[in-house]
Amino acid sequence: MKRSAPFQTLFASAGRWFTPEEISHLREGTRDRERFPTRAALARELCRAFGWNDSQGKPKFMSAKVVLLRMERAGLLTLPPPQSVRRPCRGIALSSLSDPGEPVAGDLSSLALSFYRVSS
Repeated sequence: MKRSAPFQTLFASAGRWFTPEEISHLREGTRDRERFPTRAALARELCRAFGWNDSQGKPKFMSAKVVLLRMERAGLLTLPPPQSVRRPCRGIALSSLSDPGEPVAGDLSSLALSFYRVSS
């Protein structure tokens, strides 16, 4: 059976099919670094342009980010480099309360502990 039109690629991810036109729209967005300088900006555009919202009407932002990453891995587009944000670690405040206490001496049965075997 011959095809009368050239084969067009559809892309499925996160429960949604993306048409070649939609992929082309996103590809153009990746080239417009003034309007879409970050991956997050592209994900917002994906939700806005395609009306991709959840049942409460909120944009499916995280799903859009996953779709963009999968499209990049599939060679369909090139995303801006990830922005690395290093957040300082708060750490744990050490004090005399965090020091180990005295060892427990005696028979373990006097501690009223229960042990259960679990499997995951």
